[in-house]
Amino acid sequence: MSAMSVFAPTSFFGDRERKISIRPGIDIRLGDFRLERPGVFPFRSSCGTCELAFVLSGTIRNRIRDVEQEVVVPPRYAAVWAPPSREGIHGCAPGEDIRFACISIQCSLFDSLGANLGLSAVWEKVGADHRLFPMNVAMQAAVQQIFLCPYRGRAGMVFLEAKALELISHIMSELNPDPLGFPGCPCGPNSPNAGPNSAAPAGNFPALAGTSQFRHVRRILQENMVSPPSLAELAARAGLSVTTLTRGFRKIYGVSVFEFLRSERLEKAKMLLESGEANVTEATYAVGFSSPAHLTRLFSRRFGISPSALRRNVSTLHSDS
Repeated sequence: MSAMSVFAPTSFFGDRERKISIRPGIDIRLGDFRLERPGVFPFRSSCGTCELAFVLSGTIRNRIRDVEQEVVVPPRYAAVWAPPSREGIHGCAPGEDIRFACISIQCSLFDSLGANLGLSAVWEKVGADHRLFPMNVAMQAAVQQIFLCPYRGRAGMVFLEAKALELISHIMSELNPDPLGFPGCPCGPNSPNAGPNSAAPAGNFPALAGTSQFRHVRRILQENMVSPPSLAELAARAGLSVTTLTRGFRKIYGVSVFEFLRSERLEKAKMLLESGEANVTEATYAVGFSSPAHLTRLFSRRFGISPSALRRNVSTLHSDS
């Protein structure tokens, strides 16, 4: 019997979650519920399976056998659970809206992809424990899109697999301290396929030695998109000159500081509209745009649909479900 044939992903919340089998070795489980009274759910993970959990709302508490401290996954956090097999209980408080997506991946599938995508580095950094990360805007948007998958049949499965792989790539980025990419990544500057515009900084340019400073700048922008600091303030907080900040940020991430901030704002606005958490005006000011007209112009150019049309589509989808 092959390793893939015994793949048995964890069930977190029994019949309160929905499982979607993407293909052998990859499953997605979705939970969207509210408990009327305190509830606990026993679980046992399969040996050789990695679990990537993304919690959009609610708090999930985990008591794991042989682990003394309770593991708490708060709203808008991602958790990576690596082998070996585990057992314990999940718990949720009553009255909370619990909304999560979990990707279960067979370890051998990681191994088979690792030569091209650098996934083996994920295992080296997670080890036999778990890791928690705050979900960035792109992660939140991808999870929302899984819940609102617009396609059915084969097209839907392709869409869901693409989103699952997108979330895996975000986790890889969080686990990898070098934002220039995993060795061997076909699109990274260290790849033999890299073109002249993707070369790593050369000479005495400080980006290679101080990439953590640019990651710090990125997080500052993500956490302060409504009232972001000026370039001078950003540079000072990162311990860089303004020139080094602007040149290094573009060299590493491929966009300017301003372009990155605008992209994060648009993704956050899209996520708020898709989730139904905000109307167009509320989303505008929640992400730091000056007016709904400003958001509409940039949003339509980026996504090919106006924010008001997206909001109507989401409302129709919810009313039909």
